Amino acid sequence: MSTAPDATKLPVPSYDGGLPVEAALTGRRSIRDYKQEPVDLRDVSQLLWAAQGITRPGGYRTCPSAGALYPSNSMWWRAG
Repeated sequence: MSTAPDATKLPVPSYDGGLPVEAALTGRRSIRDYKQEPVDLRDVSQLLWAAQGITRPGGYRTCPSAGALYPSNSMWWRAG
């Protein structure tokens, strides 16, 4: 995999959030009141890892995929 020359180096994501899955699902709510401030790189790293992160050798990922084809992509653009 190649890296763009202007790629942003993201912090290593946390692998132990300390919140049980059941509690996260029970407390989940959609919020559409957005702040006008930048998103912290730690949060971006965590979100991208949760969407497509590699969980173990061999390229296994956080998202399910039939036949390990991983047809989805996750992208993030940094303004500025």
